[in-house]
Amino acid sequence: KTEIDKETKLISNTIRTYGINTTWYTHKYLTTSLRFQRNESFDNKDEKDYKSDTYSIDFNSSPYPALNTRLSLIKSFSYNFGEKYSENDLYLLTINAKLYRDINTLTDIGFSNVKTFPIETKSISIKKASETETKYIRGLIDARLTPKLQASLIYGLSSISGESSSTLNEGNLVISYRPGQFINITGNLRLTDSDGDVSSAEGIIVDWLFLPTI
Repeated sequence: KTEIDKETKLISNTIRTYGINTTWYTHKYLTTSLRFQRNESFDNKDEKDYKSDTYSIDFNSSPYPALNTRLSLIKSFSYNFGEKYSENDLYLLTINAKLYRDINTLTDIGFSNVKTFPIETKSISIKKASETETKYIRGLIDARLTPKLQASLIYGLSSISGESSSTLNEGNLVISYRPGQFINITGNLRLTDSDGDVSSAEGIIVDWLFLPTI
């Protein structure tokens, strides 16, 4: 085979990522960050050509030592062979707080909107436009009730609307009890509500520790 035949069968894939970020102290209790990032992926056969642009702005505030909040606004666009086929908006609020000496919480409140557009290329085929909205709240509450007893609650509430709609509510309670240096007892209870279909699961684990924990 000629060198030309060998060269035409060579497939080269290129992935590039670059961006710029700037941060400034807007106020005593407020830090603002701006970021732009571009991801590219293409080959030498003109069979694959993806590109995405992401713009984000973050507001971070810690008005008290026991409270930290972060608001993120993110917008991204996706392209295939230069044609836009997806647009995504995300708004996310994160709250990290210490309610009491041994009680910590972490909460995420989010909203996203995803739009897709008709496109017909070598690698993507979307016949009609669509739009999907997602709203959710996710959280963690962690508490040391006594030196031997600790409890954690993980919960989430979410709903999706678009061509099809759904809701999901779930919670998981974990309680750990350590009566001595060598024994640890953990029990958990999980409840899930998916579009009105409720289910539960529970379990207990007893651990024998060969060495006392530090």
